[in-house]
Amino acid sequence: MLPGLDKQAVADASYELEALGLLRMQRFLGGNWHANLTPFFYEQVDPQLMGWNTAADAMEVARIMLAEDTGNASTLHAKTGWTKRRFNPAFRALLHLFPNGRVRKVIQPDYPTAGVVLAPEDKAALRRFVARGSGG
Repeated sequence: MLPGLDKQAVADASYELEALGLLRMQRFLGGNWHANLTPFFYEQVDPQLMGWNTAADAMEVARIMLAEDTGNASTLHAKTGWTKRRFNPAFRALLHLFPNGRVRKVIQPDYPTAGVVLAPEDKAALRRFVARGSGG
């Protein structure tokens, strides 16, 4: 995809970005590799390039989750009115608040997860998350 650049220079730069936490490298036999952007990449780059803040967006998604009493990704996405490119990093930033058993594992291509189950303790965690972000 970068025909004018030396393959080794691209690999070296990619491994540097991995060391910074911006890429996740997958290595294969024969020296081949594949890179994925990390959630940290979006947090660092989006304010500069896209003009939005993933942390502030995550707080807005949390507010919507509480107000609408839903953890369904497609419903939340529709409520924000954002593109998937903006919604997905914000939604992904909230997933650490939920125990593994309440994060849906449905394989689908649109969202980091199809949704989360909102138990009372999860709502409390979301309220604390919003309060911390609001200075409370």
